[in-house]
Amino acid sequence: MTPAERFLEEAVECERMSQSSPTNKHAWLRMAERWRQCAELENKLENKSASDRKSASDPTEQPSDRMERRSRRTRPAKARIH
Repeated sequence: MTPAERFLEEAVECERMSQSSPTNKHAWLRMAERWRQCAELENKLENKSASDRKSASDPTEQPSDRMERRSRRTRPAKARIH
């Protein structure tokens, strides 16, 4: 089970709890929405990670392309001269 699937299960459980607890219904529904947001974010991060892995192993990409992409991510701050 992926983290996103687990988060969605938690959302369903919160929805069930909202129906059995009328006094706290809105709190449970807010929690369910938060769990759904967590699942959505996890899916986005996983898709981005998979995309990064695919581009890192792209056989058509030239080594210079990979170096350029890395240098953009890890470019150090410019030194200041006083």
